[in-house]
Amino acid sequence: MVRSGRQQATTVRLARRRPGPGRVRVRAQPRRPAGLRRWWRRIDWGRAGTITAVAAALAGLLLTGVSTLYDALVSQSGLE
Repeated sequence: MVRSGRQQATTVRLARRRPGPGRVRVRAQPRRPAGLRRWWRRIDWGRAGTITAVAAALAGLLLTGVSTLYDALVSQSGLE
């Protein structure tokens, strides 16, 4: 390599080899059986949230229908 008119010796070092996905060892961790896991880890929270949202929407729809019927009955009795 030439730098500012004089030659310097450079050494090339290879990059150290890092483990790739095929060379990584997985540490064995003791796991509990599926039946002994905590209850909140056994629940599929995406599905539970969807079911809760559907139930709340149905309750809101039912409440809206009942209040509309009651409003119609009150209005009809007011006109008579």
